[in-house]
Amino acid sequence: MSRRTLTSWTAAFSMLATFGCTRPSTWEAVESGSVVLAASDRNSVQELLDANSIPATDLPLVDRGAAAGQPRYLTIEGERITELALEGLRESPRIAGFPALEVLHLGGGFVTVEATDLPALRHLQVQGQDDRLAEVRLSGLPQLREAVIGGGRLQRFEAEDLPQLTSLALERLGIRQLPALPQSLTSLSLLANEVTDLSELRSLARLEHLDLGENGLQNVDTLPRLEQLRTLDLAGNPLSTDFALSAHNLPGLRSLDLRRTPLHSAPEGLAALVDLRVRFDSADQARRRFEAMLDRLRRNQKGAPGELVAGPEARSGQFRDTHGDCRWHTGVNQAARVRCSLNFARLEGLAAARLGTTDPAFPFRGGGAPTIEATLRVGSGRVWLYIPTEFDYLTLAAQVENYPLEKAESYRQPADRFQGSRRLLATPESPATVQGTPVLLGSRVLLWLEAIDGPAHDLHLDVRPAD
Repeated sequence: MSRRTLTSWTAAFSMLATFGCTRPSTWEAVESGSVVLAASDRNSVQELLDANSIPATDLPLVDRGAAAGQPRYLTIEGERITELALEGLRESPRIAGFPALEVLHLGGGFVTVEATDLPALRHLQVQGQDDRLAEVRLSGLPQLREAVIGGGRLQRFEAEDLPQLTSLALERLGIRQLPALPQSLTSLSLLANEVTDLSELRSLARLEHLDLGENGLQNVDTLPRLEQLRTLDLAGNPLSTDFALSAHNLPGLRSLDLRRTPLHSAPEGLAALVDLRVRFDSADQARRRFEAMLDRLRRNQKGAPGELVAGPEARSGQFRDTHGDCRWHTGVNQAARVRCSLNFARLEGLAAARLGTTDPAFPFRGGGAPTIEATLRVGSGRVWLYIPTEFDYLTLAAQVENYPLEKAESYRQPADRFQGSRRLLATPESPATVQGTPVLLGSRVLLWLEAIDGPAHDLHLDVRPAD
């Protein structure tokens, strides 16, 4: 398995037929009866489509493997489904009772997913969205060889009766404490999590490949003895200068990846492993990579819309005749989210549009402050729309590339650090759209609007998650 196992689910599905060929059939052919499908398979898929408002025309029927990697497709052989891919699910799916299903890909904003009693399943991929995926339950999958799961804040992972599972990827799931893992694994990817205690890996006696990249690790003191381990990936971790590995614990190690770490040589404890290949960056490579990242961040900042200001000036103002609504929740097992559609007949001076309320002691519980996209339209007048903005690009570049901060400081420019607001001007001819996090003032969640050059009329503010 490669280090980057997760497939991008954002690409639109491209037409499968080549020029001059007929358009591939869709689930409509099953609904009409022109394609015969066993009743249990048909009913199960129809329930998934209905629950998630997916049109029948959005589920193409293709030959085996013809649409691998695409967001949605279905393969039918002998009146049974053998491959199924469904992206864009909103409701938590439970996939069960497909006797011939071999390949299953699921993607969307669900919180839980369950796959059970699938006797032929060999490959499973689950991709969550918006850090919402919190629970995965797998059971009764006797032929499953590979599972790739990512995109969430995983709180519960159950894996039972998976005797053939050898390759597992649990990536970008915010995992801090390792769950119980199948002892049959030979390959495990924990890329981009927050794991620090590795002692639970001691049960994986067959493990040959381990990816711990981008976990914020400074050392791996808790890594147990793994006699069969051949490759260890620690790339992208801020490893400390006294980082150590032991040849005694990893006698079979043949490949060690230390790229994008502060280390530029192999740990002394591995000197006895004469066949070991260690990949690391030279000091010059690390410096060039840091410089490239810093330059990219600076250029992105210069190209961003609007202007940076210290903040709205403290002067009074008010809205008149306000109506509309906001749908708001503060996280729990998923990222905080807000959707608003607010109308103001008149705005004088500086005033705050309230998006919601929250507990000031523990404001966003499960997922951190919401990232929003706000669009302001005005009928007449000129209005600033403010969004809080804070960054330190030099420190960020050093952290991303694991470059020593004391060396990075020599590159600092005044514009690399900022704390205040970004503002965009909305006029009748040009709406203003900004992305960021709203103001948290006590229990209130706010956005600031400021009418300049006199009152503004007929304002409309749309707020949605910045997905």
